[in-house]
Amino acid sequence: MIRKKSQYFIAITIGLFLFVSSSAAQKNKLENLSEFSEDTLSETIRKIQFFTSEENKDSLQYYVKRGYDYVERYNFVAKQSNEVLTQFADIYFYYGEEYYETSETFKAIIGYKKAAELYEELGEKSKLADAWSVLGILFSNIGDEAKCIHYLSQSIEIYIDLKDSVGMALGFNSMGEFYSRQNNFSEAQNFVSRGLEIGEVLENHYVLSILQNTKARIERESGDYKEAIKSYQKSLSYAKLIDNEVNVSLILNNLGSIYVENDRPEEGIDYLRRALNILNESNFEFGKTYVLTNMAKYYILRSENKLAQEKLDEAIKLAIKTDNPEGEFNALKVQLKIYEQTQDQAKIAEVLNKQLDYYKLLNKNLRDQLNRNTTVKYKLEKEKYKNEYKVFRRQLEIEKERDILSIYYTTAIIFIILLVAFLLFIIVRLNSSNKKNKIITKQSEERKLLLQEVHHRVKNNFQIVSSMLRLQSYNFDNETLRQNFEEAVNRINAMAIVHDVIYRQEKFKDIDSKRYLEKLIKSLRKSGDSRILITIDSEEIPFKIETLINIGIALNELITNSFKHAFNHEIAQPKIEISLREIGDKTYELVYKDNGVGISKGAYESSFGMELIETIISNFEGEVTYAPINNWSTLFKITFKED
Repeated sequence: MIRKKSQYFIAITIGLFLFVSSSAAQKNKLENLSEFSEDTLSETIRKIQFFTSEENKDSLQYYVKRGYDYVERYNFVAKQSNEVLTQFADIYFYYGEEYYETSETFKAIIGYKKAAELYEELGEKSKLADAWSVLGILFSNIGDEAKCIHYLSQSIEIYIDLKDSVGMALGFNSMGEFYSRQNNFSEAQNFVSRGLEIGEVLENHYVLSILQNTKARIERESGDYKEAIKSYQKSLSYAKLIDNEVNVSLILNNLGSIYVENDRPEEGIDYLRRALNILNESNFEFGKTYVLTNMAKYYILRSENKLAQEKLDEAIKLAIKTDNPEGEFNALKVQLKIYEQTQDQAKIAEVLNKQLDYYKLLNKNLRDQLNRNTTVKYKLEKEKYKNEYKVFRRQLEIEKERDILSIYYTTAIIFIILLVAFLLFIIVRLNSSNKKNKIITKQSEERKLLLQEVHHRVKNNFQIVSSMLRLQSYNFDNETLRQNFEEAVNRINAMAIVHDVIYRQEKFKDIDSKRYLEKLIKSLRKSGDSRILITIDSEEIPFKIETLINIGIALNELITNSFKHAFNHEIAQPKIEISLREIGDKTYELVYKDNGVGISKGAYESSFGMELIETIISNFEGEVTYAPINNWSTLFKITFKED
């Protein structure tokens, strides 16, 4: 015990030493921070702007990360000028923008949030609105709709205040997309219409193309295909004016699919062919998957399944090549229609298996997305507290650097006192608990030995009584009297075996019925014909002592009766089968069968053994049924209950 306490105090001393060492290192770190360089920061921003224009992603990522680390190092050390804080905010904005493009949501949110905080502090409303607008989209992506609507609304208010018409229009578009995802199509249309009014005043074709496309998508999702076609046509005309070929092809595909799906296939195929030509020229294979699938729908309507199959095969190959499982699944759905028409069961099964694989992948992706969203939310909360801590640390570093060590020392002393008190308390409790456990264990062992000895003595007493009865029977010349004594001995042995089983097992409350039956049969075999084959089919049912004693007496009567009366030399293979199983709640069935000569009705009704069995079983709310069947001339079903 003394040795253990010494080990505890050595561990505490080492912990205190490490604690004080870290405190000193922290103080040196605060005193030896290198001086901040505005030139380094400005040079970093210039390089980020250069590589952004050059689209050199590797160099851009390097300088964005370098600028972020540099800002993080100095942002919380001392108060900076507004010019420097603006550069800090720009770095954060570039950081968010970089990770927004690579779909790293958490890092993007961190960058934009930090940029927004600084822009708000500096009064840079235009940049603040831009940051909030993107934050709204990011929070929508992770399912935080409350923050999404908050940031989008805030950004629109600033755009309105600044009279930034383009920002207002795009903000209304984002709000429309948000309400569309909520299936609130009327509110979605309201915001998009407000954006379109601004876009038409500005005559900004880029803005109008985006808003008309959003409007068409909302109308299509709400089932208004006629208006959706009109909106797609307008979006198409604006996209052509700004020479956005990829966007033109996507709108053409949407128009084609609507016409094909609404019984205007010839108009639809024209749009789809135009879309495919543009995508072939731009080599945009990802989009070609969807166009080819829609073209296959057209050929199916014309019953040209061969051409449809060719388009679908090409679509599936492109989907696999571009890692586009959604596009592959859409193509498979259309392909399934062809195989259903041709009743090609093998192909149907193949497509269904592929669709099943897609559903599994989709389910996995949904779980992964949910996990990522949860992780992002957790990291954001963690980052929030981390930033609050950094601000708090900056204040401490500026105002109370000399007090840090004293706080550490005071905390360390309190920690040591509490730790020592806790360890002493644990030691005392453990010693007390160990003593009590030893006493309880000893008492339990003593009681166990006592119960085993009691059952052992009861078993021995039964054996003495049975031996005395057997010896007494030898003095009688009357065979009937001797048989009666032998039956009494067997009944006593049936009770003795219960106590023998208890004596040899760990538990005393319940006894394994299967083990008991095996020992009982082994005992009774000694007095029977060795030719008789006895089979036991019993579940391992735990019974109380009194239940097993009565079951044993009943079986003893049945087996003894079979030994004495059932078998003669004409029966080549005497057999007895015994089964015991649970048939209901606390209800059991014992079935006894032999292939002997059987029992007459008169013998059954006048038998003392049967009367004894029925009396025993009636105590357990049971009944005895005699129902012989083919090959089993004797069959008793005994049902009983145990409380």
